[in-house]
Amino acid sequence: MTKRKNAVYGRLLCGLLAVLMALMLFPARETRAAEGDVARIGDATYETLDEAITAAADGATIELLADATTSGMNLSKNLTIEKAEELTTEPTITFTHQGIALWGISLTFKDCNVVMNGIGSTPYGEWSWMTICASTNASLTLNNVDMTMDATGTTNSPHAIYFCKNNVLNIINGSNLTIENYANDALEWDGGNGGYNVNITDSTFVSDHNRSGFTGTFYATITNSDVDVINSTGNGSNGTHYIIDNSTVDYLNNGSHGLSAGNLTICNNSTVTAKNNGYYGVYTSGKFTVDGTSEMEIAGNSHAGDFAGLKVYRTATGNIANGAVINIHDNCCSGLSNNGKLTFENGARLTIIDNYNDKGSTSYGGGIYNSDSGYTDDDGVYHHYDAVLELPSNAIIFNNHAVTAGDDIYNNGNYRDSYSAEITFSGVGSDWWLDGNATIGLEDHTYTGEDCNGAIHKIDGWYDDSVNTRWEADASEAGNNHIEVKEPGNYNETLAVKAAHGNNPQVPENPDQPDPEDPEPEKPDPEVPDPTLPSTPSLTITKKWVADNPEDRPDSVTFNVYKDGIYDGFLEIEGKYFGDRDTWRDSYPIEEYEVGADWWVEEVDVPVNYTDDVEEIRDNVFYVYNTYEEPVIEEPVSSEPSSEPSEVTPSEPSVEPSEPSSEPSEPVSEPEPAEPTLPQTGQTWWPVILLLAGGAVLVAFGAFRTIRGHGRRER
Repeated sequence: MTKRKNAVYGRLLCGLLAVLMALMLFPARETRAAEGDVARIGDATYETLDEAITAAADGATIELLADATTSGMNLSKNLTIEKAEELTTEPTITFTHQGIALWGISLTFKDCNVVMNGIGSTPYGEWSWMTICASTNASLTLNNVDMTMDATGTTNSPHAIYFCKNNVLNIINGSNLTIENYANDALEWDGGNGGYNVNITDSTFVSDHNRSGFTGTFYATITNSDVDVINSTGNGSNGTHYIIDNSTVDYLNNGSHGLSAGNLTICNNSTVTAKNNGYYGVYTSGKFTVDGTSEMEIAGNSHAGDFAGLKVYRTATGNIANGAVINIHDNCCSGLSNNGKLTFENGARLTIIDNYNDKGSTSYGGGIYNSDSGYTDDDGVYHHYDAVLELPSNAIIFNNHAVTAGDDIYNNGNYRDSYSAEITFSGVGSDWWLDGNATIGLEDHTYTGEDCNGAIHKIDGWYDDSVNTRWEADASEAGNNHIEVKEPGNYNETLAVKAAHGNNPQVPENPDQPDPEDPEPEKPDPEVPDPTLPSTPSLTITKKWVADNPEDRPDSVTFNVYKDGIYDGFLEIEGKYFGDRDTWRDSYPIEEYEVGADWWVEEVDVPVNYTDDVEEIRDNVFYVYNTYEEPVIEEPVSSEPSSEPSEVTPSEPSVEPSEPSSEPSEPVSEPEPAEPTLPQTGQTWWPVILLLAGGAVLVAFGAFRTIRGHGRRER
């Protein structure tokens, strides 16, 4: 009986061992693909991405196991395509023949790269003139994706992304979408009135050398992001509604309009720049707001037609908050053209300078053109819109020009019978100079005016500058001058004025550079402060060059300005002489309430071989001495180079560190990694656990049987 039991137990043990061995041979799912597979859905893997897309159910997630190609995506099911978790780098999807057609569904790319270069059509015949088309209710999301769309090499003049009604483009979580070289538009709508939404969050969008960046009424929300719309052959934007939140947005070098918007909201430390666009730099027809932490620069626009730097359309209402910075300069037409209702709060830092209006048969308002407007409908009824413009008390407006009238401000009252425009402005500043480069805080500004026959004269008020009575105070012949003061205030009649001067204007002290052929003037004692008082309110920096050759100096120097220990802005001082050729000076404008703050300046990029020493000689007046020190030139130790480079064998490290060698040694190679002794990613280890458990059971069972057998024998 005992032998029979032992035989049964033996057969059971053999069976258990057989089961364990079979489990070891059973194929386990790997966490990596078999060689050649590029995509995975659940447990199934695919050799091509197109196979995976065909097999995917609606709502499926396709994991990328390696770089993949696709001939194009014609999608009527929701899909997410993302990097497999086990990959350490982002895989790349390359489109080889056609683009993407989205039929009312959502497509998400995540944690990967997408390359769509030379792709001119979708995989749907009717959409042969676009790279991506989204039908009604479709969406495309880029989540931590670098996507490039380059139309170079296409022959059918495609659009990049074309939206139908109620679409969404999400560029989020560190994504970068770059669209370039399209003969048509980067983003275009179908002309309907549905929602066309673009959300850019923590990401970057670039439209470069396309016909247009945003074409149509998109709702673009830009948050913590960078947007560049540059070098368009047409408009940078055309009617999109923008919310720009803590972002940097640039519209540069576009052939027609720059940033053309419906509603335009700029907030939370945002910076918007519109430069060198052919038509309007910035145009808004809806609600226009800039908060007190944000800034705009509008420069060099309107070179291709009769437009303006900043255009506020008749249907627009705008508010520029206290603290906002708006710089409008060097535009080739009016700097600011207002037909709507625009208010600058006191404390908004508005600068309008060096704009030149010579466009059209008549050219009014080089700095500001304020005019009511309207239109006649199909029934012949005229619809009127009032224009109201309120400027801040600290606005800087001078050195602008208009061919017909109103160099700095033109208010077009009585546009149609009793209709009128209304404007409110304050007096001139204490440090404005006609034909001079006053301190206006513009980084790349160069003054080009010629009001005072080449001289620099201090501006002391507003003067009439009407069509037949243009301001003139520097005529060579007596009787040709026209000097009629216009008081600042509120006007609702026609008004043309210029910030200028009367008879016997003040000139800056020693404004001219000394003749280089004259003996060099005596240098001032650096210990004796310059007695010239700064204008107020301002912070004045006087640069003193000491013991140097003027030819070694840069064209300009830049200072960072700090208020109460916090960076407030910068001041660039160009090489203009004040009193002698070794002294440069300029002023940084501050508000009255800021005069008592703790100010300090710091020179940026001190010239080579110069030292700098900053001294505050009295409140808000700084002297900066740049002293030249002759560089010490060490004679090089000559040695004949060998014809063949010798190998440097790394020596064994000593206990004490040695001095660094003058010759670089060969890099020490990394040691070869040892054979892995721990489980590696992708290996199948769960059968080992089963074997260990089974072995433990068998050992315990055998021990039990042995003890039991001994017990029986003892009995």
